[in-house]
Amino acid sequence: MSDATPMKYSVINRGLRPARVAIVFDGGDNWSYWARRALFLAGQIWGGAGFALVPHRAGVVDPILLRACRAYDPDYIVAFSHTVGEYCHFASGSFIVNDDSGNPLTGEARAAKIAEHFDEELEPGPGAMEAREAVARACSPYRLTGGDESPKVSYFLEASSAEFPAAESIPGAYAGHVLHCPPSWGGLAGAAVASHAGVASPPDLTSAEPELDTATLWQLLCASRAGDWTATTTGLVAVQSPALDAWPAVAVLGDSAEDFALARLIRLTYGRCVWLPTVFGIDEEKLSYPLSSGLFDLATKTAAGRPRSLLLTSVSRPADNVLDFERRLRDNENIRTSGRLLTNDAPWTKAPLDIE
Repeated sequence: MSDATPMKYSVINRGLRPARVAIVFDGGDNWSYWARRALFLAGQIWGGAGFALVPHRAGVVDPILLRACRAYDPDYIVAFSHTVGEYCHFASGSFIVNDDSGNPLTGEARAAKIAEHFDEELEPGPGAMEAREAVARACSPYRLTGGDESPKVSYFLEASSAEFPAAESIPGAYAGHVLHCPPSWGGLAGAAVASHAGVASPPDLTSAEPELDTATLWQLLCASRAGDWTATTTGLVAVQSPALDAWPAVAVLGDSAEDFALARLIRLTYGRCVWLPTVFGIDEEKLSYPLSSGLFDLATKTAAGRPRSLLLTSVSRPADNVLDFERRLRDNENIRTSGRLLTNDAPWTKAPLDIE
């Protein structure tokens, strides 16, 4: 390197652990896009993994998710801005575009104005700040009274770089080929892959549920990845308390944003948990081998080599539907259940989700 080569540097804050972040997002019909968008934006700021996603519906967060967030104990609770392009795509009929004089535009003039400001960031979507405040209240049992209690508003991606160094500014952060969710993959499969592998490119506004053949679906069900800390534990010996094996593995059934979020929160807080949407064939009378075998391994493989229990639960599905899945899982000829399969008929199985 010659003396004339310009020097570049990035400011990076280091701590004993990565930041725990809870991101609120719209849990409506297009929740899969907003979840993938949240993961992409979080990766640009904090890098790595460990981001809890909390859906809301018109500012209301499911009480189960509020309790799960409190158990997760996030450091930051954030909402993220929506762009002009996103508003126009998902709410085209209700998005009014005015000219410089304040008069509504139509036709080509409206389209040109939108194209000019397509990537411009606006405030978070309706209900986002109310949802953020609800999560903050649930996670803050001790609050100051008196004085200035007005919250400091800092929209996602607008915080100072000294506090939140952007991962994209770090040389080599995304060098070479990166395993991540394809931008064109939307729907349930896209959300599942994004939660598992991460999002390195912004999702397409027109992303849709991919058409998966049997071979591809089986590959997804059989996929596994290294742990979040694998790259930094070379040469170290893991020490784990046998008491941790008492916590059951969890499978969350259902297609709602709340099902997706609960599974992710449980995995971040307690460990083993999977989300099982219908795209993985959970409603078929004969469950596929990768699905049944994977759940069996989840319930039986522990650090100490002892069998554990499997908790089946759901936010959106009734108890009868969960019990029917248990029946089909027990009847599957591909596995032999030496352990227990716990469902919602056992009163205490819901206790881990009701942490006060």
